[in-house]
Amino acid sequence: VTIWFCKTNQGRHTVDDPKKNGLFYQEVSSFVKEQVPEDQSVVVYTLPEQEGVEYPPQRLRTYLGPGDSGRVTFKSWGEAKGINSLRDIQYGTHIGLVYRESNELKTAIAAQKRDYRYEVDDKQRWETQLSEHVDQIYQGLSRLACRKTADGKAEHTEFLLFYPSDKIINELQRAMPGVVVKEYKPKYLKPIESPVFVAQRILEHLLTSGASAPLEDFFGKKSISSVRKELGLERHETDSDFWSKVIDAVKEGGVGIEKRSFVTM
Repeated sequence: VTIWFCKTNQGRHTVDDPKKNGLFYQEVSSFVKEQVPEDQSVVVYTLPEQEGVEYPPQRLRTYLGPGDSGRVTFKSWGEAKGINSLRDIQYGTHIGLVYRESNELKTAIAAQKRDYRYEVDDKQRWETQLSEHVDQIYQGLSRLACRKTADGKAEHTEFLLFYPSDKIINELQRAMPGVVVKEYKPKYLKPIESPVFVAQRILEHLLTSGASAPLEDFFGKKSISSVRKELGLERHETDSDFWSKVIDAVKEGGVGIEKRSFVTM
């Protein structure tokens, strides 16, 4: 199972606004046309139909054209649970995710605490929203071909995920051990740079510039400043929160830090 991850905004303010969502529809259309084989179907999950807002399937069909529209199945996120009709489809993506209103989330959290005076902070609200999004994506993805397994291995499935935070990657990997996450480079949308994939570039660079052996078998040292220069990462200040997250992800990948150098061993 492969999740193609594109770190970008995808809330209702984006997908419901005809002045903003054109690039989003172009991106999904491009994925269907260029990354999904012509003989394969694809599921596109959408937000539930809302009065006064153009329904996503109608808009997307104008970008897909008659040839590709016929192989796209549209489902709202709420329809994902409890169905088995998508089990032969290997490809999927989405247009938006369901976000609950802030006050609704706070009320739900307070209700779980059984204390109507309980004060909910932004961190709790965000973590609750994230967990709900993980559940949405897990339910939608697990309806596809990967629900079929042979010898303990899920059938080939690829899903393009749009989301504004890297945190969802770790949560999905916990929910779906063994899932492969790859960076999706959009053609139309403006991506938000991801520390996780910057770290992945650094790890690959250390491997290819240092040795042909697997990273875990290679011992070497290379200055952080030279890697930053070679990969064009000098725009990120070394004392920034972004760079701190990059370093944490590099360490998780098996590379240590010694003074001002990356150390692989």
